[in-house]
Amino acid sequence: MGKYEEFVEEFQTLKIKNDSINDVMTMIVDADKNVTKEKIMKIQKGIEDIQTTDNEKQMIFKKFGEELTAFRSPADANRFLRNKFKRKLKLLENRTERSIDASFSDYIRRLRKDRKYTLKEVAKMAGMSFSYISRLEKGERKGPTFAIIEKLANVYNVPVETLLEVAGKEERKDAKLEELIYAYPVEIKGERLTPKQKDLMVELITAIHQSDWDENKHQDIASILNLIDDFKKTQQTTY
Repeated sequence: MGKYEEFVEEFQTLKIKNDSINDVMTMIVDADKNVTKEKIMKIQKGIEDIQTTDNEKQMIFKKFGEELTAFRSPADANRFLRNKFKRKLKLLENRTERSIDASFSDYIRRLRKDRKYTLKEVAKMAGMSFSYISRLEKGERKGPTFAIIEKLANVYNVPVETLLEVAGKEERKDAKLEELIYAYPVEIKGERLTPKQKDLMVELITAIHQSDWDENKHQDIASILNLIDDFKKTQQTTY
């Protein structure tokens, strides 16, 4: 069971009957079976439309608030729910964004055969596994990342732009915040971040990005300062 499924299971114990929340959960279940861009868009709108009553906010805060640094009061309930659903939505979006085009599989197979390379030779030159290259050519893998496309372009001596175009991808090296922070060891001034510090770093940057910064921005500032305080405390324990 994934983190989202665990959250849903816990949330359902509250027995909250809220159509805006239930609609989003239902749409996510449906998209999980067969995700499409149209379904993604509907879920996005549903997430933004989530509203809860004061009593529901209190129930949600009592259930989840004590465990989460960024969940400081019942007033944060809507934001908490939206963040939970958006994280699941990101996983669904990845499945649509990374679906491989059959033309890409055909193209890289032709490139290999034209150059009379074996699968093992390509795997060795690209620094990938034999099975990955084989399944990529058969269209049995999800769409490759920019880094993989770049390696294949070097192996076959073709422009990266060509492979990107065939794969239906933009020419960019962008990555999601979570991918960058969790996928690699991260150091700040020679100090490597611990898993807990990575969690707080993601929460902090997300809180800054999602803050409304209007006349009530003092609430956002308080939440951000609390996150900074929690992060600094972890530094003290690592010294």
